[in-house]
Amino acid sequence: MKNGRVALLESEPLHVRLLLYNLQRKGYEVECYEDEQSFLASLQNESFDACIISVQLDKTNGLQIGGRIRACGIDTPILFLSTGDEEAYAFSLTHTEIIKKPFQVADLLEKLEQITSLRSSVSSVIQKI
Repeated sequence: MKNGRVALLESEPLHVRLLLYNLQRKGYEVECYEDEQSFLASLQNESFDACIISVQLDKTNGLQIGGRIRACGIDTPILFLSTGDEEAYAFSLTHTEIIKKPFQVADLLEKLEQITSLRSSVSSVIQKI
């Protein structure tokens, strides 16, 4: 069972391991990144069904990275992982969702499924036009 390809940007090693384990268990192919530069370069050169970005990164803010992704014209759906109240900014970006830490894995998988299926539905409608 393959659910899609996900780019993960998270600086906390334990969180990376937990997310990687649970996403792979549900059939997602996951590419993990620790820094903004390699993450953005991959998004420009490779195709992903979704991005998961931690808002609180070691050297930068994940929401700013989301803004850079959209500024580059990349419309890959983004799921932000947050411990704060960043919903207003996150929702100002297109094709985004936010989940607050700590979260249940089932909730994360549900939100991920929502943003990827919405994108698939929009793509199908556009192809029919």
